[in-house]
Amino acid sequence: MAKVIFCNMETTKHGTNYRHICKRCGKRHVNGNPTYYTPCKIQDTSNDIEPAPPKPVLPKIPPVELQALDGPNILAKAVHFTQAIMRHVAGGMNLCSEEQIQKRSEICFGCEFFRKNPDGESGVCAHLGCGCNINLRPEMLNKLAMPTEKCPMDKWGPELPIEPTNDGV
Repeated sequence: MAKVIFCNMETTKHGTNYRHICKRCGKRHVNGNPTYYTPCKIQDTSNDIEPAPPKPVLPKIPPVELQALDGPNILAKAVHFTQAIMRHVAGGMNLCSEEQIQKRSEICFGCEFFRKNPDGESGVCAHLGCGCNINLRPEMLNKLAMPTEKCPMDKWGPELPIEPTNDGV
């Protein structure tokens, strides 16, 4: 196998980028790295003044163990909540009664997927199909207050609207 000759780069810094120009073949490259190695168009090194620098040897980095996520990630939570809001708007934007919200929150607080916040009065559902922030503050609209929503474990909801009866009156 033939030996590959790398470009003999002259590097200059321009703002946050580096401009690399080969002294042999004139090849140009701009990137954010202070070093750049590429095979040279001219593979004859007899006229070189300086040899091309050796490619650096990077140390082996041990694999990092990924920590298990406690519930859905922020993107999944955003998707779930956006879907809930869409169902809520399509359902007429009604709200559950205080009793229904209290009943749902008690079910959530007792669930194996509930992760309590340090304040002790709120938390988050760690089920991958939910991720709901669970609190009882009235200014915070969450899935507990939306009658169109249900627990992914089918522990509560959706609350069905009361249909008017047609008994001839």
